Amino acid sequence: MPRFFINREQVQGNKIYITGSDVNHIKNVLRYRVGGILSICDDVQNEYTSEIELISNERIVLRILGMETEKTNMNDNTHFTLFQSLIKSDKMDWVVQKSVELGINTIVPIITDRTIIRLDEKTAEKKVIRWQKIVEGAAKQSGRNSIPDIKPPEKFENIFKYNKKFDKIILPYENEETNTIKVLFNKFKNENIRKVGIIIGPEGGFAEQEVQVARQAGCEVISLGSNILRSETAALFSLSILLYELGENR
Repeated sequence: MPRFFINREQVQGNKIYITGSDVNHIKNVLRYRVGGILSICDDVQNEYTSEIELISNERIVLRILGMETEKTNMNDNTHFTLFQSLIKSDKMDWVVQKSVELGINTIVPIITDRTIIRLDEKTAEKKVIRWQKIVEGAAKQSGRNSIPDIKPPEKFENIFKYNKKFDKIILPYENEETNTIKVLFNKFKNENIRKVGIIIGPEGGFAEQEVQVARQAGCEVISLGSNILRSETAALFSLSILLYELGENR
């Protein structure tokens, strides 16, 4: 069943009022008509099963048939944040989309020494708006009942202010030799890991000084194997393993 996201204010009594771009998507893309059933999630994690009562060009009105509160979502027990270095536009969009499909909770774009993409304040704002739309679309497609956060870009040296919010922060680095991802998970076996950050470098990789800063901040610098991976590949590869080992399958 298609799932759409609303603000709690759009629920009035036993009715839900949908406006904006979702009207066109429901009416003209999915071709729903009066009597169609939709799943609607609000921003306080209530999920409504609802029936379409009215469709116009400006709005859709639905009648609530049932509601579930605080429905368990994928990876509710573990919160994952991806600190993704800015990479070329289409690749960045792809990482944002696929990481949401996999189950990421928060995405923070970062700027490193070797980041090629440089954004001024106005361009950054437009990018965040674009990424937010991608996040929402991916959340709908994958059946999630909440929308992950996408933050404004941060400089690499500023992200360690988040340190105290995490049980572990992981940084894959191609020159690391001893601390493999397998070794890392052996360390985690007897630990209660619930908040995890993962930092992914740009196309040119991290500068050595950045890796040293990360080590000093308490990050786990790890190897993903002998093959050097592209930034977008490293992001999805790392995230998939972390979600499997520390998420709902743990």
